[in-house]
Amino acid sequence: MQLINQVKAHLHKAFDMKDLGTLTYFLGIEIYCNDDSIMLMQGKYTHKVLTQFHMVDSKPMPTPMDANMKFTTTYESPIIDATLYK
Repeated sequence: MQLINQVKAHLHKAFDMKDLGTLTYFLGIEIYCNDDSIMLMQGKYTHKVLTQFHMVDSKPMPTPMDANMKFTTTYESPIIDATLYK
């Protein structure tokens, strides 16, 4: 903790800045800290994107495509059931 305080003091001398306390949200990422871990989550950002594209009520899918799909150099589109994704 002493090293962090020294770095803050050094930066404060070089730049006009203030300490805003513990970081909880930055660039769309929520940060939760406890004694032994740090969790990064994007729930708010995900909800914002789903709301923006009117997809909040869409059905969740674990994988948006066939996990066993074989890729080739020629393209052949299989018939896809679009209701799975709406």
